[in-house]
Amino acid sequence: MLQKNFSQGEKELKISFLADETPVSKVVGSLQEIGDVKMGPAIKREILIPDEVKNQIYVESYGKYGIKLREEVLFDGKKAEEHSKIIISKENPSLLKNHEKDFGLSQISAKEYLIENDEEIYEFMTEKVQLLKEKAEIFYEDKFSSRRYSRGSVRASGSLKGEILSFEFSVDGIGNEEISDLLNQIKEKKKFFRLKDGGIIKIEGEEFQELEEILSNLKPDKEELEKGKIGREKQYAYFVKQRLESIADAEISPSLKKFANQLGDVSEIEIPESFSMLREYQRYGVYGSVF
Repeated sequence: MLQKNFSQGEKELKISFLADETPVSKVVGSLQEIGDVKMGPAIKREILIPDEVKNQIYVESYGKYGIKLREEVLFDGKKAEEHSKIIISKENPSLLKNHEKDFGLSQISAKEYLIENDEEIYEFMTEKVQLLKEKAEIFYEDKFSSRRYSRGSVRASGSLKGEILSFEFSVDGIGNEEISDLLNQIKEKKKFFRLKDGGIIKIEGEEFQELEEILSNLKPDKEELEKGKIGREKQYAYFVKQRLESIADAEISPSLKKFANQLGDVSEIEIPESFSMLREYQRYGVYGSVF
């Protein structure tokens, strides 16, 4: 048994422990929470109270979409295992451990944590990592330089030339080659879309529902989807114009506005009972084809 003396004011606390155990850090750390601790020479030789604690966090990929965070804590410029002394800190120096619940982290080793939920990945990469940057150095794996984590937005336009309606569209952050997969995700009411390169785009909002509605009715083929340009008969005009009005970044040509306004409200159109099951755009098609 070894015996060390801790002095505080006029009181002295004697702690005994086995030579191959190291409870000193826990004892001193607990006492520091109470107040200033004065230590004898024997204890001072065995411990290190660092002047500087620096956190380094490495952001790495885990699988195709998951994120692994690895944290190194430097005490006076060195890792804990590089010091021969027992390191004393008033609080847990690990930022990731302190934010484990807030960031939705799952600890897999002493220094490593995972994030696998799409929403938590998105929030970490767009918001929470900024909080860590204020307190730590952040290092990203090379592949993250090309990944995108952002809110998507729809750009669309409609025009009418003679008998042909032209509809063009694009989604910021998502290539048209992935639009077919995007539409399926919108139908399933998903809030996040996984890009093929591992990035994640937030697809929440009315504009995505309107885009899905337009494309579901226009039924574009693969080539039209990839080009982002569709041509259809003018009976789709009013339907497309109404949907475009709910998309913030949309352009509606004067010719399309004029034609659609001449048609008026679909509820006022008299359609024979034999056509009563037609969808909205089809009801306008019946009316518009003879307009």
